[in-house]
Amino acid sequence: MDAKTICPECKGKTVIPGETVCNMEWRANKSDDVLEDCISEPEKECPSCHGTGFALCA
Repeated sequence: MDAKTICPECKGKTVIPGETVCNMEWRANKSDDVLEDCISEPEKECPSCHGTGFALCA
């Protein structure tokens, strides 16, 4: 039986959370009353393990 190593990048979760970036200057660029200072990226599949959660052997 092969021992599997948990992917060090996603720590076995198979996805990497999207980054959230906040900047108060974006508020001035909005014409409506919505105050959005942050933009969030969606989760994405881990590029190291390709969504398996385990480190790939070379």
